[in-house]
This record gives sequence, structure tokens and C-alpha cells, in this order.
Amino acid sequence: MLALNSIIALYIYFNYKMYICTKIMSKMDLRSGEYTVIVKNTLESTNSFAKALLTQDKNIDRTVIVAKKQTKGRGQNTNKWESADGKNLTFSIMYFPKDMFVSQQFYLSRAIALGVADYLSEKVNNVSIKWPNDIYVGENKIAGILIENTVKGANISSVICGVGININQEKFISDAPNPVSLKQLTGDDYSLEDELIVLIQCIENRYSLLENYELDLLDKDYNYMLFKKLGYHMFNEKGVIFKARIHSITEIGQMVLEKEDGGKKTYNFKEVSYLT
Repeated sequence: MLALNSIIALYIYFNYKMYICTKIMSKMDLRSGEYTVIVKNTLESTNSFAKALLTQDKNIDRTVIVAKKQTKGRGQNTNKWESADGKNLTFSIMYFPKDMFVSQQFYLSRAIALGVADYLSEKVNNVSIKWPNDIYVGENKIAGILIENTVKGANISSVICGVGININQEKFISDAPNPVSLKQLTGDDYSLEDELIVLIQCIENRYSLLENYELDLLDKDYNYMLFKKLGYHMFNEKGVIFKARIHSITEIGQMVLEKEDGGKKTYNFKEVSYLT
């Protein structure tokens, strides 16, 4: 159930254009856990803003930072995320997991990716997760996820999950090869504040599985949702093109490919790519 002040805050952010919003905090009471929402008109990056919060406040578990406009939105490594102002959802969620080992960090990626995929699967068909955590509809990318962890000893002490989802954008001008939005797929206009509420609930449902150590279920569902998981496909390893199938994803997130002759090889992220 969404608290009244959350509805008001989100309404101000998305609809009252003359209001210069610097910081709005509200509570979203979801089925499991309570989320605090911070809304900003413009940020360089919601993940960067979240990092700054880590140095100021320790009581920020399940805090969501939403930006109407990102000037330096980031993807994996040095990639940039294109998002037209006020058209899409760009936000970061902060978590403070308990007793999670560094070796289990890819389960965080599984949980967040599945939450986003669950949300999109309610609206369109053929949703998949392109290893490690891009979200696709058919052959087109609709969402990206950037997860940054803080480690203390052998444990993960804090997590920042940056999420960008193309909602109402109709034209993409960057050199990204295959972006798509919900509006392009369905022809519908979407209320960003309503979609944010539903999306965070989907993410919470998956994150709660992680908190309850239901790792086998996360692993099973992630493997089921994998992009091009069936059959043999073309891959590129440092300029060498070969045909293989996805054999498995290891506990720590490495992809194991199996060639037609039965030979297997394990890859870290960026060591191999799909050939489109």
C-alpha cells in the first residue's frame, strides 16, 4: 500500500512542472520492506548521488533515488545510458544486505534483473535477460542495470542498483544499436509514477528471495530467462567468431559456453560477446 505522502511527492515530481524540486522524501510501504524515495529534477547520475549518501547517512536501506534528467547516466564499464528528459525511469536503489558474502554478489544481479524482467513481462512478451543483466524484448534492449557494491572484509556491506528503463521515449539518437521502449512496443503512454511503484514492488519481491536465501530459485529463474538460451548461436571472443550454446552460469556469474564438439569454456563479463 502506497502512503499518501508518497503519492503527493511523486505527483509533484512528475506532473507539477513549475515546481523546482530539490529534494522530496517519501515512504513507499510495500509488501516486504519500506522504501524511501528521493526525487531530483536533475542529476549527473543516480548511482553517483547514492554513493554520496553513503558517506552522510547510514540509515538508508531501501532508499530509491529518482532523476527526471540524468546528464551523465552510466552503464556497464564506460558505457553511457541515453534517456530523454522526463520520458523514462532512471533511478537507483540502495540496499544493505545482511551476511552476504562477496562470492554471492552475482545473486544480487540475478534478483534485480529478474525483478525488472518480471515487471516488463506483465506488459510485453519475449522478455529475456542478456548476460549479465541487460533486459531485452526480442532482439532489442529495453533496460540496463548497473550494480556497484561496497565490500567490508568477506561481506558485501552496501549495494547501489542503478536501473534505466525505456518507457515513453520514441526516438533514440545515440549510437546504441538496438534500443526500444514500452511505448514503441505497445503504442501506449505510461504514467511514470505509477510504473515506478509497480516496478519497485517487482524488484522487492525478488530481493526478498535473496534475503530469505532462496538462491536456488533465483538461479533457476535467471537461467530460464536467459537471452538466446536455446540452441547454438554465434559468439565473438577477441575477434574469433565461433558457434556455441549457453551451458550454464556459474554461482559467481561466469558464463559457460559449449561448442558443437562438446568443448566447454568459462568466460568473465566482457571476455566474450554475442554476435548479432
